Amino acid sequence: MRHRVFGDHLGRRTNQAKALYRALIRSVLEYGKIETSAAKALAVRSGLEKLIFLAKKDSVHNRRLAEGILGGDGILDRLFENVGPAFADVSSGFTRVIKLGPRSSDSTEMVFLELTRMPVEATPRITGNVSRIKEETERAKESPKAHKEKTKGTAKTDKTKSS
Repeated sequence: MRHRVFGDHLGRRTNQAKALYRALIRSVLEYGKIETSAAKALAVRSGLEKLIFLAKKDSVHNRRLAEGILGGDGILDRLFENVGPAFADVSSGFTRVIKLGPRSSDSTEMVFLELTRMPVEATPRITGNVSRIKEETERAKESPKAHKEKTKGTAKTDKTKSS
């Protein structure tokens, strides 16, 4: 019997389901939008909306309640400083689910779970070597002809001159 059992565990044990919910909620708060299965999105949606409702009022009590669900890190600051104020004048409807159709491998219904209002800082955090990432984006902006001319007199010609 399922007396007093709340929520869908999605075929997982309780602690695994909680970890999945936490990871999905953190991803939505970090990126603003995620692609997942319909069952997971519907299971996570209510918890995400409760957290956004808490974030509308920045207090120590609300931060501690949110930390109990999300864990530490900078995601709490993002929730209370960017996402909460973006929804300050709205009482509900913080998320939307957009159907994408079945996944080709197993025909699972896939959806986008996204925030209805994008927070001020909507871009994900860049991790890794920032200077290398900037160089790659600048290189991608260049035309192919300019890139060939820039790399024309490099290592290959230097080796032949030294021989």
